[in-house]
Amino acid sequence: MPEKIIECSDIHGELHSVPVSKLSFRPSVYGILIEDNQVLLSKQWGEYVFPGGGIDIGETIEEALQREFWEETGLSVEVGEIVTCGSALFMLPLTNQPFHTILLYYVVKRVSGRLSSDNFGDLEIGNVEMAEWIPFEQALAVTSVNSVYSKDILQKAIQMST
Repeated sequence: MPEKIIECSDIHGELHSVPVSKLSFRPSVYGILIEDNQVLLSKQWGEYVFPGGGIDIGETIEEALQREFWEETGLSVEVGEIVTCGSALFMLPLTNQPFHTILLYYVVKRVSGRLSSDNFGDLEIGNVEMAEWIPFEQALAVTSVNSVYSKDILQKAIQMST
């Protein structure tokens, strides 16, 4: 029986045919921080996304979200309720490694810190800009590199936060 081939999208939305055996599994978690009718977004590879990223082996979902949020924003957060869960097949920028991911989105609350890019890792340096506060109206209109991101996620998080 021939190996199953799937389609993975890159950051430009182009599809690439990839054998399933080449996929890596990468669960990831993202935080939605809402304050004063604004949401904190990270600009990565020219597109806005919620701060977050991969869950390392041995980390809880909460630990991963707190680590990723701190790395990408400089803020410590408390993890709240889950907003939604989805999945995606994508090519990692720079390496073109294909991934199958489960994406978890949580509302978060700021505990401490200040916006900073000081904690960026090697992959973020040069590809990620410092997180910024975006008014709801503008945030609902931006695009994202993540195929799961949509205004529906933000709208649901806004409702949960009020």
